[in-house]
Amino acid sequence: MKKTHKKLFGFFGLGVVATMTVVAIALPSPGVSAISTVTDTITVRVVDDNVNVDINGVESGTTTINPEKDLTITYDNVTRLRVTLTYTDLNGNEQVFNLVDENVEPTPGSLPLNLNLDDPQYGYGNYVLKVVGDGPAGVDEDIVEFSFIPFTAELDDNEESGKTYVDLGYTDSEEASDKDAIGKFVIEVFDQDGNLVTPLSPITVLPPEKKVEVPFDQYDLPAGDYTIKVTAYNREDNELIVKLLTKTIKDDGGNEGDGEDDDDKKEEVIPVPDTGRLLNGANISQADFLITGMLLFLVIGISGVVYIVKHDSRK
Repeated sequence: MKKTHKKLFGFFGLGVVATMTVVAIALPSPGVSAISTVTDTITVRVVDDNVNVDINGVESGTTTINPEKDLTITYDNVTRLRVTLTYTDLNGNEQVFNLVDENVEPTPGSLPLNLNLDDPQYGYGNYVLKVVGDGPAGVDEDIVEFSFIPFTAELDDNEESGKTYVDLGYTDSEEASDKDAIGKFVIEVFDQDGNLVTPLSPITVLPPEKKVEVPFDQYDLPAGDYTIKVTAYNREDNELIVKLLTKTIKDDGGNEGDGEDDDDKKEEVIPVPDTGRLLNGANISQADFLITGMLLFLVIGISGVVYIVKHDSRK
């Protein structure tokens, strides 16, 4: 009986050990799982050898008045980098400029690209910037298109109302970057000595406003030439472009009419008309002197004759 119990007990122990062994084998090992995960991540990075190039700093399809373009070309897995710029002016003439053609290391990198569209070889019109990257795994390219347009500021003097306006001409794209988009305009007025005329400036103008009154008529300003400075700023508050206008205030004082000053006028002497008769009204003329002289001559002559006659009769 005891032997039977021992055998049963032994078989039960072997069963428990077998069951625990199967469960232990079935359970995942944490160490092996961690190693497998790391290996997968490293493997993904190793096989990612695709060629990649990108243009940063300008959005495709935007219109701007900003002539300064500070761009950056980023690349990866590239051994040769080529950059071209196609410029079409307002008359439809096209020019292609080869800006970059150089070999680079196939590691991630970047290339700064600065364009000044005010340069004589460029100007207002449409631009297409194209970047091509050649690498061991193939070729990649990126293209952006943008337009550089004129910004105008014109003086509008309304003679009927006496008011002065500045008309702003521009086109602004909401999609443009903060460097290219117009943030504000500032209008300042300077006198001929270069002093800021603070009563009527500065004036801040926000897009989309395009007609701005400069209140010259509200202030009694001295005559002379005044310079109106219009400055456009981007959304980063950096200066984009400046336009200068001239406003002339004329002297409306006592110089109107015949244009003669009072100090220059000579005193006029009115001649006495020759209308006298004897001493009438004390207006003695040449005829008065002649008649008076003849009468005196006759009186003296007659008096002399009478004297002589009386003198002779006494003898």
